[in-house]
Amino acid sequence: MDENEEILRRLSLHDEGALAHALDAYAQGAVPGLDARCSALARLGATIALRGELPSYLSNVEAAILAGATCDEIVGVYLAVAPEVDEAAASKASRELEAALAAHRPPVA
Repeated sequence: MDENEEILRRLSLHDEGALAHALDAYAQGAVPGLDARCSALARLGATIALRGELPSYLSNVEAAILAGATCDEIVGVYLAVAPEVDEAAASKASRELEAALAAHRPPVA
């Protein structure tokens, strides 16, 4: 069994040490197998799927941008996830994501 399989097995058994390790990796901005950009984009996808609130969108969009993600990639995450959630969740996500992206746009002179 490789290391990733072992981590998943331990997490499925509610191993507190494995959970602490996973949360520590998350707190560092990346997880094994993903760089900080991909990790932030994955968290954004989860936020969309779980009907997150604006603060979650703001923090995940900011993390993605700081890690080098483009606005096209951020919108691409929405476009990839939206068909997998119901219409109400997709509509809410589009509003929250637009607000989060607007917070990162330079002001118009």
